[in-house]
Amino acid sequence: NFGIAREARLFDQLVRSEASLALRHVFFAERELSKIPSFDTRPAGAAQPFDTAATRPAQDDTVAINKVGVVGAGTMGSGIAIAFAQAGIPVIVVDNNDEAVDKARQTVMGMFMYQVQKGRLTQEEAWKRGQSIRFTDDWNELADADLIVEAVFENLDVKREVFRKLDAIAKPQAILASNTSTLDIDALARETKRPGQVLGLHFFVPANIMPLLEIVRGRETSPGTIAAAFKLAKTLRKKGVLSGNAFGFIGNRMIFDYVSEANALAEEGVTPERIDAVMKRFGFPMGPFAMSDLSGLDVGLAVQKAAGEQAKGRTNVLERLVEMKRLGQKTMAGYFKYDKAVGKGREPIRDPAVEEIFAEEARKAGIAPHEYSDEEIRDRLLGALVARGEKLLEEGVALRPGDIDIVYVYGYGFPPHHGGPMWYASHERMLTYA
Repeated sequence: NFGIAREARLFDQLVRSEASLALRHVFFAERELSKIPSFDTRPAGAAQPFDTAATRPAQDDTVAINKVGVVGAGTMGSGIAIAFAQAGIPVIVVDNNDEAVDKARQTVMGMFMYQVQKGRLTQEEAWKRGQSIRFTDDWNELADADLIVEAVFENLDVKREVFRKLDAIAKPQAILASNTSTLDIDALARETKRPGQVLGLHFFVPANIMPLLEIVRGRETSPGTIAAAFKLAKTLRKKGVLSGNAFGFIGNRMIFDYVSEANALAEEGVTPERIDAVMKRFGFPMGPFAMSDLSGLDVGLAVQKAAGEQAKGRTNVLERLVEMKRLGQKTMAGYFKYDKAVGKGREPIRDPAVEEIFAEEARKAGIAPHEYSDEEIRDRLLGALVARGEKLLEEGVALRPGDIDIVYVYGYGFPPHHGGPMWYASHERMLTYA
């Protein structure tokens, strides 16, 4: 009858739509993640390419991860500990800072009690999970852990010292992992006598909620260690994506270019408010400037300095804002200003003072203002992501375009109905822009 025929036509339209194609791409890209080719053992650069004609690494030598240690009781360390506890894996958290430990304990129990209030856990389950996380200042208690995750301050020298200490304490078969978001895994592996058992496990904030885990392979990381990491990702119910060892890995290396392009547009006279609005309309939960404010401009500046020429901007806007103690949401002022009465202090509010700083710095650098359409703004920003993504594929840092898409959909809020940056670029002509 007419109703059934109309329903069939509408269903056919939906199946053929760009959103349907994109979502199916995401679905199948997820299922490709753990299909890892064996590694090319020839000497190579930081990324060390893959032999894509070979098979995935054997898992018969995979270390069973039944007990985990976490070094650092800060925001990341607490979140990582909760993630393991939620998966039923006992955790020992080591930190010498009593204040950090007290705060972490409150965070852990607060999270589990919140889940009780929401009906996701019973009181007994919450208590058991809380008891599975133990805090201590005694590093020797890590001696029987199968995996130890370092989650200290993002400073290479500090992390090197931690890895030297862990190598001396951990049992011979233990895996040592760093939660670094940018730093050199090989530099940490060199501090140990077990480089084959060292890798990066980059959790995303909050670690107990975000479904992405970047698994970073160092030059000497063994196939068995990588296989154990993928098995762990599955246990934690996270999407494990393999990355080569390059500054910022996949996600952050691309986001540097995205944020840099946003700053370039602001230098050319486009307001941060408009730039963020364009990307929110595209489907991101927030724009590049609000995201930077949330992360902390001091953190962004530190990463920019660590990257050196790789992330150097054209002007000194970021340095000026940090000097002014405009560090983002945490100081109620960054690229935007914030008011506790507006969205609990999380809602970005346009600040003409920042727009004037961009204009001043642009004049100093000889950058002329320019008019852009919303589509041009969107394409400049997405183009920056895609260009870097293509470079990462060429360098062997990322294995497949679909892996990059999964990183961005699950780690950075790229709208899944657009398939991820690499899928979007390859299907651009098929898409109908809103």
